[in-house]
Amino acid sequence: MKRFTDTAKWQDPWFRKLPVEYKNLWQYITDTCDNSGVWKPDFELLSFCIGEHLEYEEALKVLNQDKERIKVLENGNWYIVGFISFQYGELKEQSKPHAHVLSLLKKHNLLEEYAKGIHTLKEKDKDKDIEKDKEEDKDKARGFIKPRIEEIEQYIKEQNYTVDPDAFFNFYESKGWKVGNQPMKDWKAAVRTWVSKDKKKLLANQYGVGIQAINNIDSFKQFHENRKKKNDLMLIEEKINVD
Repeated sequence: MKRFTDTAKWQDPWFRKLPVEYKNLWQYITDTCDNSGVWKPDFELLSFCIGEHLEYEEALKVLNQDKERIKVLENGNWYIVGFISFQYGELKEQSKPHAHVLSLLKKHNLLEEYAKGIHTLKEKDKDKDIEKDKEEDKDKARGFIKPRIEEIEQYIKEQNYTVDPDAFFNFYESKGWKVGNQPMKDWKAAVRTWVSKDKKKLLANQYGVGIQAINNIDSFKQFHENRKKKNDLMLIEEKINVD
C-alpha cells in the first residue's frame, strides 16, 4: 500500500523535539493505519518493529502534548486527526478511491467526525482568504500591490539581471514587503537595489575589501589607485632585478 508522507514534519518543532522512539512511533502508525487513518493499537508488534518498548498512556500523552493528534475511539482504536485531509483533501462520493475511504469512516463511526473536521478546515481557509484580502486592500490603499513571482521573473529577464526571483520574493515576503521600517512603494526599484548590492558584493570580493569601502566610492577609488601604483612599483622592481 502506497501513501503520501509528510516531509514537512522535519521542520515541525514538535516532531523535531520528540525522542527518537516517539518519532518512530509516529512514523509507524501513520504508515500502518488503514486508509481512513485508523490504527488498531498493537504495542507488542510496535515494539518488535521499532525496537523500543513504549507505554500506551505515555505514548498518547506525548503525541497529544500540545494539540490533539490522536483521538481514541470507543473500541480503543486510534484515529489520526488530519490524516484524511493530508492524504486526500476533501472526500467526494463520486470518486471511486474516496468511496472506499468513506466506507471505512462509516465502519468506524467517523463520518460525523470527518464532516465536522472538513467544516473547520473550510472556516480556517475562509479566514485566511479574508486576511489575505485585508492585506491586499492595505497594499492598494498605500499604492503598492505585491508582485507575483512571475512578474518579478519577467522584469528580471527584461532587464537582463542575474537575480533569483524566488530569493527576492521570499526575502521581502518575510519582511512584510517593507524596506527598513517603511512599506515598500516600488518593487522594481527594490530589484534594482538588490542588483546594485550584488554587484558591490562581487567588487568587494574581487578587491578584498569590505562593503563599506565600496559604498564610499571616493575611498574605493583611492584604494584602487594605491593598489594600482603598488602593482606598478612591483613590476618596475622586478624589471630592475632582472636587468
